[in-house]
Amino acid sequence: MIIMPKSKAGKWSFALAAAALVVFIVSRIGLAAGMHPEIESPAVTAFNWNLVIMVSFLFCLAAAVSGLAGIIRNKERSVVVFVVTIGGFLIILSLIGIRLNLYLNPHEAHKRLPGR
Repeated sequence: MIIMPKSKAGKWSFALAAAALVVFIVSRIGLAAGMHPEIESPAVTAFNWNLVIMVSFLFCLAAAVSGLAGIIRNKERSVVVFVVTIGGFLIILSLIGIRLNLYLNPHEAHKRLPGR
């Protein structure tokens, strides 16, 4: 059983997944710092953290596509690439599900918003 990827596409998949994880952790730390009442830094409060989270999701999607390309083209059989590919496609399915829920039930989604 091979743990780490051997092909170029598999290595790209692993690198993009690692970058997505780092960006997501940094965005969570930034959001937590922005919500802290004693920190009133304009750089923390005015920064659009949603954009950073979307970049993290785009990295995940690119990692999944690169992993799938490595599996199909290069016969990549490493555990890391399979986990990254499956995780990326689960993220795609969850984003589609969230969009469909907001599209099909806009009033129900509005009721679940915090502060309402």
